[in-house]
Amino acid sequence: MSNSNKLQNKKSKLNEEEIKRGAEDKARAEAERKAHSIQDKARAEAERKAHSITQQAEDKARAEAERRAIEITQQAEDKARAEAERRAIEITQQAEDKARAEAEEIKQSRQIITTTNDSYPQVESKNFEVNSSNNTGFFDPFMKSVSMWQNYSIFWMNLTKKILSNSTRMTNDFENRIRK
Repeated sequence: MSNSNKLQNKKSKLNEEEIKRGAEDKARAEAERKAHSIQDKARAEAERKAHSITQQAEDKARAEAERRAIEITQQAEDKARAEAERRAIEITQQAEDKARAEAEEIKQSRQIITTTNDSYPQVESKNFEVNSSNNTGFFDPFMKSVSMWQNYSIFWMNLTKKILSNSTRMTNDFENRIRK
């Protein structure tokens, strides 16, 4: 073979290698472009799915939080309502017990007043004079002190009777106000 043939063969091999390299470079560039395109699409799809999943998770968490908040609020309201009802019943019971006790006291007061009215009739004051057998005309201090003591005793018994009869009226007024 001649040199020129060798040279031509060499050139053609070089051309073939250059063409081959060019084709490989183009194929590599096209493969990289497609790979980048696929990666970009995959990344975009992954981000879209991640965003969608994140949004769903947030929505689910928000809904669960709202449901739980409503549940907790309802439990708190129920507990507060039950406590208020229990306390109201307790206060009502205390008020009823107190009213019963006061009514019993009033009943006892009425009995005492009735007994007192029956036992102590209205007594008029009397002025006891010095015994007429005492002709000396002198002041007898013993008789005057007995007379004063009797008058004061009668006064205090009458006053007590009036107070007790007024307490009956006041008791009746009080009972009428409670019943209203």
